[in-house]
Amino acid sequence: MLYQVNLLPKIEKRRKTATIVAFLTGLVLILLCLFMIYEYISSQHQIDALRVSEQQLRAGLLQLENNAGAESTGSSLESIVSYAEGLSFETSLLIAELTNLLPDNAYLTSYDFLEDNVAVEIQFETMTEVSLYIERLGASSYFTDVKVEEIRAYTLEEMDTTEEQFMVIPRYVTMILLEVDKKTIAIGSEYNDVE
Repeated sequence: MLYQVNLLPKIEKRRKTATIVAFLTGLVLILLCLFMIYEYISSQHQIDALRVSEQQLRAGLLQLENNAGAESTGSSLESIVSYAEGLSFETSLLIAELTNLLPDNAYLTSYDFLEDNVAVEIQFETMTEVSLYIERLGASSYFTDVKVEEIRAYTLEEMDTTEEQFMVIPRYVTMILLEVDKKTIAIGSEYNDVE
């Protein structure tokens, strides 16, 4: 009988999947490191650019502060007052226009001047007078928009019997919001100043 002796050790073939996984893991780690280095460098450039713009803004602010300190306080107050006078106008023109357009037996009971609007409360005898007044306000050059906020019936006192209720005519309280045309009022106030 013959014996077969193998003096070389038995070598098993390595599995290819283990090498592929190790290679891909290494590749991902290298790409991740490259990405982090790129982000770090780009963020450093952004930080440098922000520092430069911050220095420019601080220099501009310092220059503005120096210019403001150089101007006299009196001249700046004069410019503020002249600017405010240019914005203001007489509200008496609005009140005069509102009362001139009122029909007979209608009364202006409340007047609130807001920034761009005028809120008024007016008492009318009939709903027809309300619609007539709204039409007149819409045609007026002093107002650009007219909105009726509320209309409610109002009696002077509570009556005991139904016969007394038919003897008294209720009034209609109307809340109106008017948008003011500032140009027309400014022209009107200049015209009044001349007279």
